[in-house]
Amino acid sequence: MDIVDPLNSVFVLVLLIFAIQSKYDVSRSSQLGIVFGILLFLAGSVIGGVMVAHGQSVVGVAPEGPGLPVVNWSTKGGDFRVAHFLGIHAFQILPIAGWLINQMEGLPRRAKLTAVVAVSAGYVSLMGIVFLQAMNGVPLVRM
Repeated sequence: MDIVDPLNSVFVLVLLIFAIQSKYDVSRSSQLGIVFGILLFLAGSVIGGVMVAHGQSVVGVAPEGPGLPVVNWSTKGGDFRVAHFLGIHAFQILPIAGWLINQMEGLPRRAKLTAVVAVSAGYVSLMGIVFLQAMNGVPLVRM
């Protein structure tokens, strides 16, 4: 993990450069979704680094406490894994959102681009909220 994760981030930076240079044969909406998805993937990677620097994924509780089924995110304290999960999966979600928005016939190109920016801004906001919750020791869901 100490070697492959940073190396993966370097490869993703190359993909970002290609996306910014319009090297992919996709619509402008899809391209914008790819760029935002990659940027948030990199932000999610930084959150992974925060977990490593912090020495654990939870704040305010012991690491082996109760968690949500399947994902085991803490239900008693803050958990960086929620924001990390959102960031890492932005790589899939935002390009798909850009593609779906592009499929909406009747919308002008500018409206499609605005929609991709709006979806991405909402995603950034959600990611920021759950990250701040984790920093303050607040669980995503209390049980």
